[in-house]
Amino acid sequence: MGAKPKVATLKAVSAAKPGPNPGSFDSSPHVGWTSGEMQAQIGSKNKDKKKLVMEIWYEFFHDTASTYLWSVKYHIKAQDKDLVGSGWHTVSQLASLSFNFKYKQGSAAAVTKTGSLTLNGQSDTSGVLFSGNAGSTALLPVFQTKHATGDRFGGASGIPIVW
Repeated sequence: MGAKPKVATLKAVSAAKPGPNPGSFDSSPHVGWTSGEMQAQIGSKNKDKKKLVMEIWYEFFHDTASTYLWSVKYHIKAQDKDLVGSGWHTVSQLASLSFNFKYKQGSAAAVTKTGSLTLNGQSDTSGVLFSGNAGSTALLPVFQTKHATGDRFGGASGIPIVW
């Protein structure tokens, strides 16, 4: 029988203001929200323990005096316990990462972004799922739907994390 999907809860992170003073320029990245690090594990004995670790987050930064760049990013890795020495070790067992997000920017129509990444043979990877820009903090995206599912090989039906 396969592993049951782990369902993670959202860890709220307040968005940083664009700078210390209204109208100031701050080009450092700010995290708007994050899933937090989520883990799903199978196996009861060290040599049988297999794990999937994943995090999804949204960040933005002031690119120019009149533009903010933003992106939804991910980090996902597959690990096995005591494979080579003690502790957790990354293994080339990732399968895929799929996502479905819906957001609005100001009064514009809602936008839905969906996709799937094939990660076969990778062990630890990160990147950008999608990105955009905004003319002010008021026009940064407001997310209405946030779903992502990571999968790795390793059990009868793999190890999924649903967020």
